[in-house]
Amino acid sequence: MTPGSGQLTGSGGTQIVTITCTPGSLAPDTYTGYVTFNLGTTSAVVNISFTVTASGSAAVLSASPVAMSFGDVVGQALAAPQSVTLSNTGALSGTWAASISYTSGNNWMVLLPTTDTLAAGASEAVTVTMNDSSLAIGTYTATITFTAGSSSIQVAVTLIINAIAVSSLAQMTQSDMAAQYAYILSTVVGQQLSILANIYYGGATNNQVIYGELDALFPFETMSSLHVMKSINDVTAFLNAYAYVAQVLSDKPIVYYRLGEASGIYAYDISGRKMTGTISNTGGVIAGVTQGQIGALPSSSDTAYLFDGATGNISLPAGVNTANWSALTVECWIKLSNITFSQTAFVVANDDPSSTNLGFMIGVKKNAVVFRIGKGSAFYEINQAYTFAAGTWYHLVGVFAGTSLKAYVNGNQIATTSVASAVVAQTTNVVNIASKPGVTTNNFPGTLDEPALYNTALSAARVQTHYLGRLSGTSQTSYATLIVADGPVCYYRMNETSGTVAHDATANHFDAALSGSSLSYSVAGVLSTDTAIGFGSNDSLIFPSTLVLANYAGYSLEYWINITSGWQHIVITVDSTGNTLYYLNGAPYSSGSGDSVVVDIDLYYTGSFSAGSLDEIAVYPYVLSASQVANHFQVGSLGV
Repeated sequence: MTPGSGQLTGSGGTQIVTITCTPGSLAPDTYTGYVTFNLGTTSAVVNISFTVTASGSAAVLSASPVAMSFGDVVGQALAAPQSVTLSNTGALSGTWAASISYTSGNNWMVLLPTTDTLAAGASEAVTVTMNDSSLAIGTYTATITFTAGSSSIQVAVTLIINAIAVSSLAQMTQSDMAAQYAYILSTVVGQQLSILANIYYGGATNNQVIYGELDALFPFETMSSLHVMKSINDVTAFLNAYAYVAQVLSDKPIVYYRLGEASGIYAYDISGRKMTGTISNTGGVIAGVTQGQIGALPSSSDTAYLFDGATGNISLPAGVNTANWSALTVECWIKLSNITFSQTAFVVANDDPSSTNLGFMIGVKKNAVVFRIGKGSAFYEINQAYTFAAGTWYHLVGVFAGTSLKAYVNGNQIATTSVASAVVAQTTNVVNIASKPGVTTNNFPGTLDEPALYNTALSAARVQTHYLGRLSGTSQTSYATLIVADGPVCYYRMNETSGTVAHDATANHFDAALSGSSLSYSVAGVLSTDTAIGFGSNDSLIFPSTLVLANYAGYSLEYWINITSGWQHIVITVDSTGNTLYYLNGAPYSSGSGDSVVVDIDLYYTGSFSAGSLDEIAVYPYVLSASQVANHFQVGSLGV
């Protein structure tokens, strides 16, 4: 107070007194006091109210960690709860509230507490508990948002539900066997097993058949080869090994050949029609075909045939007749021995419609897929460029649906063309596998497995189910878990539901910018448990300027893209010398005219296309190996 004393002169005299309040170390609050002025025997009191407010902003929230992962197993105890530490780094206390946004699944997480008041500088733990007993196997994601006034912070949560990891070899009890018997019959494998048991053994509930290997159901096997299942491990291996077979059989093929014979000149049909094929031979000695090759199905010990590309083939009986079919599907797993051959290599065919307007064929060139149907007066054709790699398995499918032709590779449609309403024209040739009927100039050079022929048009969903069936049992690891394990410097799940930020799922927080007016959120992603973002022709994803790839001795960009014909997996790697490698769908890639996907060399822009969706974008601070790329593609193709 200034001055602290003074003198008033005469009646009505005045003097100004300045009162100054300084907060010093006072906490934000309202303080009261008074000043007493004395003059002789009189006094006057002035009441003072002093409010101290904090400098800076109000409550500011931060959270640690900003990403959480839980792993549960179907039918077992829930994962242990985890905690998020919520802190108020602002200068004022604030009341916060939490909300949960589920990208996949609903109500599988519980927070405690869901709201509270945090003093300035204080922290508290929020417990995150799983509530997922009703969820199926898969990967689920959600976002917790904590909000206090204008301040908010998000925590990403990933929950992975795995199947039971069977490790016990203990012999099953009678009750165990009964439970496993019911479990097997509830699966697609069990359904087909019952049908086959009825066909070959006259009883769909024959326990010895159910607990025997599926091989033993086929006519070329003997009862002595039955292997009775004694443990749950046996059951698991059994279901994994025959998941693909069961999916094919459930679509009722006209013929289906496993090509698992180790000797002899016959290829046996397991469709139930017993249309036995004859392998090329001279006097009963196989010519041009090598049996017992490693097959296309990783979970099965079943083998495949290697064809020499010169004389080797399989001729099917005349009873396999496609005349007047109004729909047709042909599928086969192929692995080329080389990509230097010059012919159109026929995979399955009963004619060459381009020459005769009769029958059907599906085959490959070293850089294309060919599928033809003859209707008598004309033929229709798909001749779609495709880059193959030698020594790599591909799932090849052609579908004729009466008014259209479609070609698929690895579960994805690569081409389609319209057909004037037609049926398959009669031909006098029998169906051949690995050759063009009547000549050897178009023989297939490589390994074939699991060829099947249907008189129906498989849907795109069924084609993809068959493709994914190959991988059944190979891994319980989710795609996201696999990617994180390989150490990306940033990883964008693309599961945002709004906004202009693609959040980095790693701890590096290299959040990317989403730019454009045509962005669409929550579109179907490559993984069934997650979503993607759709981009228009002028939309983009821009990496942050703090992500400097030149700082790394080598680096890789990986993403999934869906333009029009299904999801494609793209990887670009650059080593320390600047050497750039490209991969498409798990295999080495080189650009060719007519490619359905053109890989963009610009690593700072993930795609140049008229419209499409992007998903699961990852950048690595090193060069991914070819085996890593192939593994990412295979696991991603499982869709979980």
